Amino acid sequence: PGSHGSTFGGNPLAAAVGLEALHVLQQEQLAERSAVLGRHLLARLREIAGTRPIVVRGRGLWAGFDLRPSGLDAHAFVERLARRGVLTKEAHDAIRIAPPLTITKAQLDWGLERIAQVLDESAAAPEPKGAGTAPRPALASARTGSSGPGEQTRNAGSSERRCNAPAHVLLCPPDHFEVRYRINPWMHPEAWSRDAARLSQEAHCGWQALRAAYERLGTHVETMPAQPGSPDLVFTANAAVVLDGKALLARFRKPERRAEEVHGQRVFVSLRGRGVVKSVHQVDEGVRFEGAGDAIWDAKRRVMWMGHGQRSDFAARDAVRRVFGVDTLSLELVSPSFYHLDTCLCVLSRGEILWYPPAFAEASQRLLRAVAGSDAIEVDDEDAARFAVNAVCLGDDVLLCHASQRLRGALAGRGYRAQVIALEPFNRSGGAACCLTLRLDQRSGDADRRGTLLAA
Repeated sequence: PGSHGSTFGGNPLAAAVGLEALHVLQQEQLAERSAVLGRHLLARLREIAGTRPIVVRGRGLWAGFDLRPSGLDAHAFVERLARRGVLTKEAHDAIRIAPPLTITKAQLDWGLERIAQVLDESAAAPEPKGAGTAPRPALASARTGSSGPGEQTRNAGSSERRCNAPAHVLLCPPDHFEVRYRINPWMHPEAWSRDAARLSQEAHCGWQALRAAYERLGTHVETMPAQPGSPDLVFTANAAVVLDGKALLARFRKPERRAEEVHGQRVFVSLRGRGVVKSVHQVDEGVRFEGAGDAIWDAKRRVMWMGHGQRSDFAARDAVRRVFGVDTLSLELVSPSFYHLDTCLCVLSRGEILWYPPAFAEASQRLLRAVAGSDAIEVDDEDAARFAVNAVCLGDDVLLCHASQRLRGALAGRGYRAQVIALEPFNRSGGAACCLTLRLDQRSGDADRRGTLLAA
């Protein structure tokens, strides 16, 4: 009885600590990190196991592999791992891995490399079962903590879009494009008006060059009609985000762009009628969400990167989760010059991420580095200010409006070809290739797996 009758029963201090722990879990998106890095962990464990008779299972960052079919001694395996600096838990013939929720991809890969080494070493010189030292110490299942309950066998498969599959995009011609108001630092209506005829002509030429580049790459191009009085309608990425044939429509923060919402809804209802999209959805009333400008699908990690802090609300992630049934990771944008996520982050076809760190809050920088690891490619001030990150990647080709020699080298080193298209008039409104493009063909992979299971 009294205030300390149980761990949390009636103890104000323990209750306060518990509430703060829940706050940290939410604020640092630790459950979301666990889901994303857990998929990487399981995929790498299966890759390490290869053709060996080893069963890998797990959920999130709580994973394990069963050595029983292989004949390897689990206790000896755990001891060999410990000698290499990796603490795991032997559970009969299985090895349990439960790293802390705060672990990074780089740290995971460090441990996984040692697991691969010990597996090769054990297969080459196996110890007989029971040959280990007798009293077995109760080892902690991680270096600094555990990740959470539950195990689940999952046949993940690959969710990445095949590089040779044709893309499908939505564009809008710049028939009414101009800089007529100022809603970001790049926009100067007076400068546009002094040279409007030339800039309008260059905008049409740049847009046609972008469309031609898509068509050369085999991309199917849909167009939505331009509307008088909506100059930024040309930036179709802001109209919605589309995944698995579902379109989640935008709700704009700036009054200057709200007229686009009605037109966008008509366009997507028409696309649904033609079978281009399956369904059309909206965010909750009062929530601001600016489409694929602040929602970027990462096929490798099966997560939607969400931008907030400038145009879209943090709460928009709830609609993305509800409509698409995918995990999200939210990144806070702190610079008015990089007001949408797609102005400072671009996911490439094989999972590398081009990004400009100063556009993000420090906590968001740490989160991205933790999840992406060596796949994160930082661009410098010059490339960022010239909208190089506002790019579209199709297979090995990266379509962008600018690329320094340094950036070209970084892309080429990863096997990508930079295709530079002159889009300077659109830069004056704060956009480039990605802003001008809405992907209609993105697949989460989960929908395909669900369909396979239903068919079976």
